[in-house]
Amino acid sequence: MAEFEIKVDQELCSGCSSCVLACPINIEIEPHCADGIAPKTNDVVLRVINGVCRPLKIELCRDKTFKCGLCEEICANGALKIIEK
Repeated sequence: MAEFEIKVDQELCSGCSSCVLACPINIEIEPHCADGIAPKTNDVVLRVINGVCRPLKIELCRDKTFKCGLCEEICANGALKIIEK
């Protein structure tokens, strides 16, 4: 899989948590995310901190054999982008 990074435009991010709760890796790590409950730790790919989405453990996403892209797709404001290196 190609190297990539997750960029969040803090001006566009509303902190709604849609990307955080849609992330299948976040759900795998903290299953309560599937019920709309925000992650309780920083051991996830994405988390809202101080009202803005923050990419935390992108390596968890990079280790997968597929490019998911749900976080980018679900962002209503277009604040989150997956950028291939």
